[in-house]
Amino acid sequence: MRDDLCVRFLPFPNRAARAAVMPNDEGSYDILVNTLYPEETQRKALEHELEHLRLEHLHRGESVFLQEAEARGEDTDWRSICCYTSAGILEEFIPSSSRADFALVVPGQGMKPHYRQGQLLFCRDRQPRWNGDAAVFLIGGRAELRQVYLDAFGCRYLLNPNRACAGEDLVVPVGEEAPLLLGTPLKRRRLPPVRI
Repeated sequence: MRDDLCVRFLPFPNRAARAAVMPNDEGSYDILVNTLYPEETQRKALEHELEHLRLEHLHRGESVFLQEAEARGEDTDWRSICCYTSAGILEEFIPSSSRADFALVVPGQGMKPHYRQGQLLFCRDRQPRWNGDAAVFLIGGRAELRQVYLDAFGCRYLLNPNRACAGEDLVVPVGEEAPLLLGTPLKRRRLPPVRI
């Protein structure tokens, strides 16, 4: 094992991650291993994080997906897509076999509880199928996720299910141009109607 790192075994708040590696103030690294998992899983997670260090992933500015695949020893074909984030548009790499056309890091709390802030969604360039679908629009220069409704008169409603964010809802009257539709999440969900 390397002498420039510290390994700590401790319970994480949940099972969202098995382990994590990060630089520390001394110029070395800390590896945190989640003890909520069985010992064999902890051992494999530690080996995986050590592989990230061996491959110098913390100092390379490439996609997390590429780094994870490389750390797992996977050899696959990759392609580039746009990933819309609150910091702007980033390049992301996904397996060539994926049907995704772009990705979105969910901004804000507007789609709570169906989608959480910071969640990475893979999306397709396609129209919503029915009232209540989630869709990604370019609103004010930012990619935003909204629940879409069309009334009998052709008026469009781009709503936030989290009514605490109702001030960000958009109503597009008939004849007015709607924000640019980028697409819908790859995995469609039947969302309950928004209660206004």
